[in-house]
Amino acid sequence: MRKNLINYGKIYSSNPKDPMVKNHYYKLYREYNKCRKTKKKVFKADILEQLETLHEDNPKLYWGLINKLQDKNHDSSVNNISPSDWLHHFQDLNKVNDNFLDRVKHLEESLESAEISPKCFNELDFIITDNEIITAISKLKWNKSTGLTILQII
Repeated sequence: MRKNLINYGKIYSSNPKDPMVKNHYYKLYREYNKCRKTKKKVFKADILEQLETLHEDNPKLYWGLINKLQDKNHDSSVNNISPSDWLHHFQDLNKVNDNFLDRVKHLEESLESAEISPKCFNELDFIITDNEIITAISKLKWNKSTGLTILQII
């Protein structure tokens, strides 16, 4: 059926506007898909039936079929990394990187020099006065909650 469908698909691709060829191609396509799906269902049902009968009757064949279905005979988990490479990798994770420490020292030095220089002006460096707190409180709206009230919690 598959070969027949492929061959007729070639005819359909050469004559795409012919309604007879188009209808016949799609009819073959539907029949092929229906047959393919039924074969797949039959195959699965056959395997399940074999598993049910072999479980009690022949455990060796049962586990052989299970391994065949799981493809356990094929070793796909090949480890290309040697144990010594693993060891060195995890030992290097705990080492302190000298480049990192150099960068941290450089950043600390640049921050200290920026704090000392008069070019760096930050209004947050001054102490907050009582007058600033009073003016900020006076700008708040009356009868407004700043957070959750008791009624909202209940």
